[in-house]
Amino acid sequence: MFLALPEKRLRVACSVLLACLLAATSLVTSSAARAQTPPAPAPAQAAPADVLSFVTDQLLNPSGTLRKRDLYTMRADGSDKKQLTSGFNVWFASWAPEGGRLALTTEQGQLYTLNADGSNLTLLTGGAFSPPFWSPDGHFIAYVGGEKFALPLAKGNLRIIPAQGGPSWAIPGGEDIPSLPPGAAAVAWSPDGTRIACGWPGRILHIAGGPGSEVGIEALKGAGVGKFVIAGGWAPDGKHLAVTDGKDYGILDISTGDFVAIAHSFQQPGLAALGRREARLARAGVSWSAAIKKVAFSINSAREDGQRLFLADLDGHNPQLILSHPHMSSYHGEVSDYGPPFFSADSKTMLLRVSRTTSQRGELLYTHESWLVRTDGTGGEKLTD
Repeated sequence: MFLALPEKRLRVACSVLLACLLAATSLVTSSAARAQTPPAPAPAQAAPADVLSFVTDQLLNPSGTLRKRDLYTMRADGSDKKQLTSGFNVWFASWAPEGGRLALTTEQGQLYTLNADGSNLTLLTGGAFSPPFWSPDGHFIAYVGGEKFALPLAKGNLRIIPAQGGPSWAIPGGEDIPSLPPGAAAVAWSPDGTRIACGWPGRILHIAGGPGSEVGIEALKGAGVGKFVIAGGWAPDGKHLAVTDGKDYGILDISTGDFVAIAHSFQQPGLAALGRREARLARAGVSWSAAIKKVAFSINSAREDGQRLFLADLDGHNPQLILSHPHMSSYHGEVSDYGPPFFSADSKTMLLRVSRTTSQRGELLYTHESWLVRTDGTGGEKLTD
């Protein structure tokens, strides 16, 4: 599932900032999380497997300072298009694990849930400045606040809120977590829902005890020390994390600290300063397929390595480049960025936000497309703007 949308002021950063983020994954709930959670109401009817979500982005004035962003769903063949929201600007949305609900965050920092048919729109909280991250059992949603919401990299404190409503829990040890863009929103639930990997430098928070309990804080081991956790980067096998230091992108074995590089990128100009270095780390995305036991890894660079999408084994071995576009010194509508990838239900394709840049009257214009990319390496095509 997929969501693509840009943001205004900070046009360069926000072309990457507000992009796609949606995946529906079936994971196993933890007994600890289940024990502290009241029985949930009957789940909403799951959407068909070929339904995806996206946000339209309409400019209401020539300067682009007024925009209208509404959430839609449609089938992958373009049929059955439905508008789900109106009256507020959607930033991000993500599907609940069972596929019957979505969570979304808005330009005003509000966190909502709604059914896949648009019904039962419910405001959970304010102060949410990241994509919403569902727990594997669908009982909780993690998000990052806006305590340090500024460039070069927006940061905030990690919180968890019950998906059915209630007070949020500020997680001890979850301070200063990058919140934007989706690839930099450094939050990843473990498959059993008892831990969250987050942050730069990366660490693992043990949260099985629930609100008010002591939270164990575990630093990443070995080659993971100092690396950045990539959003959604916890593998379904529970053993591996997707991480980067801005030059090497790959998979960390959590138990041993061994790191397998999927790809390398050139050090970018001006990255000596920590803030710029962190901003560079934002430009990666990852998605997992338990069905074909693969990880998809998108990497962007403003150097000659350009935009690349890889497939590799869950442990990072056997990487294969399946899509790429070169970096250009001057863009005239060419592809300039990849968002995080998301596997289809059958793992035969991935949905990928592909951005283009055009120099126009001394300013840069960014447009975004949703592409379906085949996982057999034979390429991909635009699905929708």
